Amino acid sequence: MNLNEVVRFAPLAINCFTGSLAQLSGRSGAALHEAQLLEAGDGYLLRAGLDEWGMPEYTFAVEDVGLRACKVLGAQVTRVPIASDWVAQLQALLGEYPGIVVWVNSAYLDYAPVYSSKPGYLHAVLVIGMNDAATHVRIFDSLIVDREPHGCEAWLPIEAFATAITDRVRTETYDHMGHFVVMQPAGRPVDFDVRASLYRQACSFLTNDTYRGALPAYRALCMSRFRDVPETGATAARRLFDHIVVLYVIPGLTLLAQSLQRADCQGSITTLTQTLINHWRALSMLALKFEATHSPLILVRLEDRFDVIESLTLELWQTLHDSLHNT
Repeated sequence: MNLNEVVRFAPLAINCFTGSLAQLSGRSGAALHEAQLLEAGDGYLLRAGLDEWGMPEYTFAVEDVGLRACKVLGAQVTRVPIASDWVAQLQALLGEYPGIVVWVNSAYLDYAPVYSSKPGYLHAVLVIGMNDAATHVRIFDSLIVDREPHGCEAWLPIEAFATAITDRVRTETYDHMGHFVVMQPAGRPVDFDVRASLYRQACSFLTNDTYRGALPAYRALCMSRFRDVPETGATAARRLFDHIVVLYVIPGLTLLAQSLQRADCQGSITTLTQTLINHWRALSMLALKFEATHSPLILVRLEDRFDVIESLTLELWQTLHDSLHNT
């Protein structure tokens, strides 16, 4: 057993928590894909806020979405409060379940340099084992946000893990730490209506200001940071790039395209989804240019591109609503 070995692979998720749940479901014998979790848990509805660093974020209610989706899809998921004697507790849970999802402070995950080189943030990983001496835990990390996003499987010293689960991190929206999450898979496949789920999400987007107003709010937060001092503007621009390319936007739209295919939604809405992806990708490139230059001209182009994206996003949800209405 090489406790220093880190096995890298392509990223397996658009979100660390839903990605960990998807991995856990497969190990539990009833695989759920991340797209299914976003369908069943209303995870295509994004909201705006501030992350752990006070930077704008454009995300979904990840834990609520994941837990709700598992319930809808027939998997029993339980949040177990972390006990004072958590080592024995974790050993017992690993003896009963094939893995445990847990929220951690990323700063103590020493198997990836990007974690220790940046301020800690709220991150979910899948614990899949502990060595006999209880000196290390085996971590399956489905999404590491780096210059080249990837996932990995690695051993983490027990002392680092202890700090990672206890040094609390909160965002403006989320405070999830303090629990081990376990899963009992569905006994048999659950019938699930993808079309009804997408229609429900389209209705929510069009009628709920939390979702309809999320993109304009996110844009306003980004532009405010961009107009701040150059260091703040550069950090915000990099985070915009991360949210678009690595985290929720393009990966989420790609999963939405898969869901649309399963729902037999073809034609103009498929083209519209791809057009929106292309505009977001163009915005991500502008974000990198602004990070490097802090140019007022790039700032104007960012505003113009956001205009197009806001219009297309509304059109996408309206088209989806109209195509699924009364069908």
